[in-house]
Amino acid sequence: MIDSEDVFEEENDGADGADRRELEELYDQSLKNFKAGTVVSGRVVQVRSGSVMMDLGYKSDGIIPADHFTPAELAQMKPGDEFEVYLEAAEDANGNLVLSREKAKRMHARESLNHAYETGTPVKGTVLSKIKG
Repeated sequence: MIDSEDVFEEENDGADGADRRELEELYDQSLKNFKAGTVVSGRVVQVRSGSVMMDLGYKSDGIIPADHFTPAELAQMKPGDEFEVYLEAAEDANGNLVLSREKAKRMHARESLNHAYETGTPVKGTVLSKIKG
């Protein structure tokens, strides 16, 4: 004898299985892949006296030390501002992403210099020191 609950469960398993796979695919697409050593874009959540909290779309916020910014940048910074940051580590002891604005700027500058070299574009710069020899 066939139980009506068994038939109902079998019918729902097919629909739930497809819906579940679709939901899993959508969830996987919504998550960003975070790998240490990459530059990612983020949005300022909060500016504190010693740090800047960033939202990168990860499960936890990221922290950038305030000394990575000039005083003028910190004064103008407000929640919602977006910029690129370097992901140093996936999580610190408190579960926050460890970020660096300085390293992101250096990587961007390096990419710009490489592009200028490859295309033969002149680059403007400032001489900081001279080495005798």
